[in-house]
Amino acid sequence: MQVLGFIGNPFGDEGLAALVAPPPPPAGGLKKLETLNLAHTQVTDAGCAALAAALGSGTLPALDNLNLRDTRLASAAAISAVYAARDGLCAW
Repeated sequence: MQVLGFIGNPFGDEGLAALVAPPPPPAGGLKKLETLNLAHTQVTDAGCAALAAALGSGTLPALDNLNLRDTRLASAAAISAVYAARDGLCAW
């Protein structure tokens, strides 16, 4: 299982945009990422929009678990849009 977590880290929009920016990393990189933990980070609505776009474009094809709890700088609507970008994406 491929897991990436930034819990409690000052990780924010710039880091998230760099993480999901095209072109994707070489074979194996984000293509195998199954779990992404962004709880307690500084991701805002802009970061959520970048993540939703990446999910919609297939940048993170194996991602099935995403934690956006306590990302206090992002609105509930932006977080909901992220989870709506991919059918079956589990929040934890």
